[in-house]
Amino acid sequence: MTVTYYEELMQAFGCTVIDRIALGAFEGLPYDIELEGKGEGKQNYLIRFGLEGDLRPARDALRKQHIPYLRWHIDADAANDPVLVGVFRPPSDFYVKAGLRDILHAAKAAIDEADLHPPQNCPLCGLAGCDSYAFLNDSTRPTHAACLQSRLLLPEQDSVPVQKKKGYVPTGILGALLGAFVGALPNFAFVLNQGKIYWALYAFIPILSALVYRLCRGKASRLISGLSVLLASLLATFALEQVFYWLAYSTAKGYYVPIATSMASYFATTSFTQAVSDMLFCLIALLVGFFASTVILRRYANSGTRQDRIVRGSTFVRSSAFPIKPPADDAAASATDTTAETPETTDKHTSLTNMDLPKGEGAPDISDDQTDP
Repeated sequence: MTVTYYEELMQAFGCTVIDRIALGAFEGLPYDIELEGKGEGKQNYLIRFGLEGDLRPARDALRKQHIPYLRWHIDADAANDPVLVGVFRPPSDFYVKAGLRDILHAAKAAIDEADLHPPQNCPLCGLAGCDSYAFLNDSTRPTHAACLQSRLLLPEQDSVPVQKKKGYVPTGILGALLGAFVGALPNFAFVLNQGKIYWALYAFIPILSALVYRLCRGKASRLISGLSVLLASLLATFALEQVFYWLAYSTAKGYYVPIATSMASYFATTSFTQAVSDMLFCLIALLVGFFASTVILRRYANSGTRQDRIVRGSTFVRSSAFPIKPPADDAAASATDTTAETPETTDKHTSLTNMDLPKGEGAPDISDDQTDP
């Protein structure tokens, strides 16, 4: 699907499209759909819902529906607020319209069943009574049109950059150290019970370190987070090696010796090359776990560095009943003129999961049997 046709399709759904991100609302539920990738069969459609409360019941309910080519997970936006994310990866453009309709229907039903709702207060001023939508902090949020206008530096500007990356270096370092030492506990327990080292457990050390780094709101930087997790994991591995040597040394002596004495013996009898050779498989497992943890760190860093895309209130304003502003007639026609059939000659109830055609407030019908360009 070309970017031009994607924009026309989203506009026909009643969305405002900026930088490949479609902003809309379905029956009062704000959402955004971002197009990722280029070329047919190589594109992801990220459908995001910014909500308040525990998102796990809604996520689990959506996973049980098994909509084709779709997976659900919970993420956090740049403000660390929960976001329900659906990753839709259709094999071709033929599945896009029906798939997006199914997703909106299913998400609305699951979110209502879980008694979830979008944030009620404006993220810019913190007050209620919102009258607009805007893409802020990686999710579509209710806002005030006046707040949006005050944030726009120029009349034609649609976005402002994030002022700074979120998070703090000290809390991140402490979190990485805490997570690394917690990740070393399974290996320590295995040695106490089985009397031998299971090297594959070393992969848990950097993974736990990255998770706790994010939990403690460390600096949202790939370089700082990566170095913190790597150094903390190596330190935890070295500490674990010293504990194992202390246990073996105390067993050989027949009594518990001071840890300083065992460390002095370790450095006196073990060279750096020998230490690396003895721990080769453990270090390999540690590196595997570190590369796995980079996925966590990359997503965390990206959530703090994206730009706030602000839609001008004049183009994306809701009334007191919160309907989306209907798209222009020529915009809707441009999406349907590229097809072989008209919406009136098609069946509205044909979709991937036999669901009804979802119609956002103010959005026109979309033909199911159209042929995409």
